[in-house]
Amino acid sequence: MREMQTQREGPAQNHGGHPSWMMALCLLPIAAVVAVTLFQIPVSTVLLYGVFLLCPLMHIFMMRGHGHGASDHTGHHAPEQPNRPKTLG
Repeated sequence: MREMQTQREGPAQNHGGHPSWMMALCLLPIAAVVAVTLFQIPVSTVLLYGVFLLCPLMHIFMMRGHGHGASDHTGHHAPEQPNRPKTLG
């Protein structure tokens, strides 16, 4: 029984900042509706800026988990080649 409780609690404990990102992404459409209704900004302008912002935001979110730290480059080196005798050509 304890194992089942541990399995259920596991993913809920490691959010990784998920609630804050979810809140920020939910506020974007609300801000767009407010911009269109209150400030009378044309919908085409809001969509245009949305498309321009979508590209870098998607890039940031997709590259976030790659771990390109300055100190860890172990996975970036080519595998070592065995020493081969040089051939005369």
